[in-house]
Amino acid sequence: MVDNNIKIMEGAGPFYFEGSRVGIIMIHGGGGGTCADLKPLAEDLHKKGGYTISVPLLPGFGTTPKDLKNINIEEWKSALNKELGMLMEKCDKIFVGGHSMGGVLTLILAANKNLDGIFTISAPIGVRKFLFHLVPFFQLFVKYHSVNSEQFKIDTNGKWMGYNKIPLNIAIKIKKLMKEMKKSLSNVNAPALLFQGCL
Repeated sequence: MVDNNIKIMEGAGPFYFEGSRVGIIMIHGGGGGTCADLKPLAEDLHKKGGYTISVPLLPGFGTTPKDLKNINIEEWKSALNKELGMLMEKCDKIFVGGHSMGGVLTLILAANKNLDGIFTISAPIGVRKFLFHLVPFFQLFVKYHSVNSEQFKIDTNGKWMGYNKIPLNIAIKIKKLMKEMKKSLSNVNAPALLFQGCL
């Protein structure tokens, strides 16, 4: 759900493809990207499988970096619960999938709701980089981190749409989500397909 009074970046907004009574909610990541990141996959699933696809824009994304800075994780979870409720009225089976932070949110949702299946793409379960854990200290001096949005656009054939800087506190929010996810993993009963790379 997106507040109609908020100006969304062109091409970054939520989208919905009406299809069968099998619904899929897809959740974008937290690195400053938007629904546009998932559009090629969503279009492919809709075209080839005929599924109903919903890709909501999480609060704080697709507008301004300041909006993202001021959002808390409960607002993301609340927005996804509303999206799930709406799709449940139209579909008999519900699947949820997410990329990166969206995968973490997928697992949290699956721990609290009865879903027919889930998938995650590169969902983080921990961070090895030492500097990540120093973000609470760094954000006292630096509020935003630059994002190489031009490189992202090249890597995605011009399909990436997002911020050119992200608030440093997004790392703290993702860390909180990962902690919640780890605690609730034992409650996930839905069949799961996990795509994970290795660096």
